[in-house]
Amino acid sequence: MSTAERLEQYYPFEQNVIDEIAEFADYQSGFESYRDFFGAVGIPEVQVVSHDGSNGATVVDVRPKDHDEKDALVMHLPMGNPLNSNQLYQVATIAGTNPDSRVIAFGNPSSGKFRGESFTRSERKNLINGELRPLVENGLRYLEAQGVESANEIGYSYGALKVLASANYAAHSVDNVVSIEPVNPTRSSIKLGLVDFPSTEKALGDYTGPAKEEFASFKNARDDEPGMIAYVSGLARLTNLAIGRALAHTEYGSYAGHSLDNHAMNSLSVVWGSESELADDTVMQEMISDMQTVYDDRVKAMRLEGQKHAMVNDPSLHAAIVKQALSR
Repeated sequence: MSTAERLEQYYPFEQNVIDEIAEFADYQSGFESYRDFFGAVGIPEVQVVSHDGSNGATVVDVRPKDHDEKDALVMHLPMGNPLNSNQLYQVATIAGTNPDSRVIAFGNPSSGKFRGESFTRSERKNLINGELRPLVENGLRYLEAQGVESANEIGYSYGALKVLASANYAAHSVDNVVSIEPVNPTRSSIKLGLVDFPSTEKALGDYTGPAKEEFASFKNARDDEPGMIAYVSGLARLTNLAIGRALAHTEYGSYAGHSLDNHAMNSLSVVWGSESELADDTVMQEMISDMQTVYDDRVKAMRLEGQKHAMVNDPSLHAAIVKQALSR
């Protein structure tokens, strides 16, 4: 099945979106190695960014030859996911399908060589008490130091909440926020960590399988990423336990409404699959209806019929969602 046919099955994307993503996929399919693909797209080395001597966050900053350095497309990744080969492949696909944009992505705390930042005891306490600034502090300082004045920001899963926190605390202006597959409604952090997150693995192959068949470089990237043991050990860190509690207990609709009330962002696009394990379809539809009553066309929705939480693990679908949401 071609990329275009696959995208048409996922969602009624605009034809120009399908054409753009399919054209890039033809180019993408010519690479056997993800390293060669990254080189062609211009993915630089991952950096560590910190302040006040802290153990900082990781960032990759993709700058095309011709771009406005004061404007960026900022990416926030899923929980426990660092900037490893798999996540960098997602970044590279977004960068490749937005070739005139500076794309900046921040990795999340994990384990081993991808350990990343650690939150202090006071920062963990703040997170548990609902203060989300520690999630984005290092990243926002990087963006300010780099002279970013305006951005579109996208986030998936944990990143769907993190992107709202980034908009809330940003010194730069945020035009569009694309929030994909948020955790909604709230639940216990134990249920989130031990039941809900693991349940999303069942559908993973439905999205990675077709993409690995089409892109040898994607299969290469997936094969080269750390395994499940490294992922789980990263989640067991105190930093991630605090993040998990904040993620499980933050009421997404209220927090999004707070961001819109404060004009932290001009518009919000919320994206979910109707069979998502983390974004309850009934709750999401009611939330969107209520928000659109208050905020009108500042709030947009993309509901993907039959899709599940793991859907953006097909990098072409991820790119199409971003392209469609930002064109609205």
